[in-house]
Amino acid sequence: MDILDDANKGLDFVDKIEKLLEKLKNYKPEIKSLRVNYLTKATEIKLLIKVPQGIKRHFRDLEIPAYPGYSIKEVFDGTTLDRINVDWQLKNQNWIADAKVLGASDRYLVILEGSISDVALERLVKLYCPEDPKRGSDVDRYWIDSAIKDMAIMEKIYDELTLDKVTTCVNVGVERQFTSSIPKEVKNWFRARAEADIHLRTMDRQKAFKSYYFLRLAEKKLGKLSPLEVRNLAKQVLSPETFMYYVSVDKPFHISHLNPVEEGHWLPEKIGVIVETDLSYKNPVAQGDLIYKKIDFASKLEEEIKKLPGLPEKLKRA
Repeated sequence: MDILDDANKGLDFVDKIEKLLEKLKNYKPEIKSLRVNYLTKATEIKLLIKVPQGIKRHFRDLEIPAYPGYSIKEVFDGTTLDRINVDWQLKNQNWIADAKVLGASDRYLVILEGSISDVALERLVKLYCPEDPKRGSDVDRYWIDSAIKDMAIMEKIYDELTLDKVTTCVNVGVERQFTSSIPKEVKNWFRARAEADIHLRTMDRQKAFKSYYFLRLAEKKLGKLSPLEVRNLAKQVLSPETFMYYVSVDKPFHISHLNPVEEGHWLPEKIGVIVETDLSYKNPVAQGDLIYKKIDFASKLEEEIKKLPGLPEKLKRA
């Protein structure tokens, strides 16, 4: 337990593991591995326990103290690694099973399932991604850095440690490409629309009337073009099927999915790119760039805008 006392200084959730092992101390538990799913916060602990033949001979039932938040998933023979079908019953805060089904071995691999808190997860994993990218002439780069914290402590506790689906959301800024690609008359309409909505919510009749007057003036300059068509176009080019062509990420990361950031604006400002990786003792650190091809995306946006029905010729760009 000295190792765990030392580890407890660095990681809060180790206290939970220590209490679990304390309850199992009669079986001389050895922690073999810990697997954590970062997304679901599910944990899986593999313990090697010893059940002397004397216990199985003199006691009909095998009792393993239960710990809140953990349950027994599977049991394997510690020598042959054959799966043992054990019918565990929870009684009086103990997991109880017929000792006879354990066979002749005195070593067993017990797999426990539980969960980890948000606070503990933050203490276990470091995640860094800046809000502002490193801007280039053609692309923007978002640096992503993730790593296992307190590696020295963790290696004292677990033979193996795996963190699956370590996830972060990179908010890629797209507002500049929209404002540079959309004709001025269309942008003026969106600004007038947003201002009119603000004054309507404030219930100031004079300002609302004035803002709707300017909105109608801006609308006349659009001809037959519907601003809603522009907004629908924005959703279309930011769909996963389209926008995925304009973002990439360095290994060992991979893009899981896209999550548009809704901020109440008529035109989008950002889109969330969900990036994942796995961490372990073998690969405790993952670093790399998410690359946004902003010039290519702006060209695509201009091309699609020119296809909009009702767009006056004078608003089309060469």
